[in-house]
Amino acid sequence: MATKSILKNIVVDNDAAAESLAEALEHAQNKGHVHVSIRRKVHEVKGSSIKRMFEGR
Repeated sequence: MATKSILKNIVVDNDAAAESLAEALEHAQNKGHVHVSIRRKVHEVKGSSIKRMFEGR
């Protein structure tokens, strides 16, 4: 899941929406998760490096 979607504000403006949200959260809490392992070496790339990567394309 993208971080941006986690950080969004939601508005619950009626009882039906509140109940639906509560049920969804309870369902998600009981759901399992998958362990993810990173198999490749990663490093952070700054903006200037990205520009150099795509120069000449």
